[in-house]
Amino acid sequence: MGRDHDIDTADLHRRAGNMLRVGTVAAVDHGRARVRVTIAGRASAWLPCDRGVVMMTTYARILNNRAVDVVTADPATLFHPLIAAEFVAVPDDVVPGALLDGDEWTAPPPPPDPDPDPEPATPLEQARAAVLSDVETRKAEILAAGYPVKQARASLHVAVHDAGRADLGGMAITALAAHAGTVAWPAAYAQGWISKENIRIPLPDPGDGLALAAGVGGWYAAVVQHARDLKDAALAAEDTAALDALDPDTGWPTTPAPAEQET
Repeated sequence: MGRDHDIDTADLHRRAGNMLRVGTVAAVDHGRARVRVTIAGRASAWLPCDRGVVMMTTYARILNNRAVDVVTADPATLFHPLIAAEFVAVPDDVVPGALLDGDEWTAPPPPPDPDPDPEPATPLEQARAAVLSDVETRKAEILAAGYPVKQARASLHVAVHDAGRADLGGMAITALAAHAGTVAWPAAYAQGWISKENIRIPLPDPGDGLALAAGVGGWYAAVVQHARDLKDAALAAEDTAALDALDPDTGWPTTPAPAEQET
C-alpha cells in the first residue's frame, strides 16, 4: 500500500510539472495560428496558440547600436511612456550589451578574466614594508609633538603642521621688514608665540622672531630628511640583516636647530 502510494505521488508530480513548461518558439504558422516550441532541446509538434502556448516578444532599448535594456514584458507596463517608446522588438537571443550592425546582432564580448592573485610578498619585502611603516609612524609622532623650545621652567613646543608653518612664515617676513626698519615690530608678536602648551614664547624684538622661525624651519627639514635617509636605506637593503641594522628610533633631531631658543 505504501509503495503504491509512492508511485502515485511521483506520477502526480510528473504530471504537474508537465502542465506548465517554458520553451522557445521555433516556428510560427500565422495562417493556421499554430507554433512549434523547442523545450529542453526537443521540438514539439504544431501546437495551436490557444492551447496554453504564450507568445513572448523580446524588446530592447538601443543606444549607440548597443542593447542597454532587454525585457520580455511589454515595456509600457515597466517604464515611463517616454522610455517605453524607445524600445523595439528584437530577436529572442539578444542580451544586454549585444551590438547591432545593420540587421545583424552580435553577442557582447565575454567579461575579462579576473586579475590573477598577486604573488605573496617575500620575507625581505615584508621586512622592508615594516621598516618603512615604522619610519613613517615615527616621523609623524615627532612632527605631531612639535618643535621643542627650551625655557628655564618648562619645555615648550611649537606646532609645525601646515597652518603653523604658514603662520611662522608670515611672522618671519614681518620680522625681516621690522629688522630693516621698514615697519615697526608688532606688539602682538612681541608678546610671544603661543606654544602647543598654550604658553607664550616671548619675542621682544624682530631678531627673536627670526631666530624662532629659522629654528623651526631647520628642525622640520632635519626631521623630514632623516626620515628620507632611513627610507632610502631600507629600499636599498639587499637582505633582512641590513634592514635589522636600521633603527627607526634613533638619529632624529631632538634639539632646536640651528640655534637653541632659550628664554
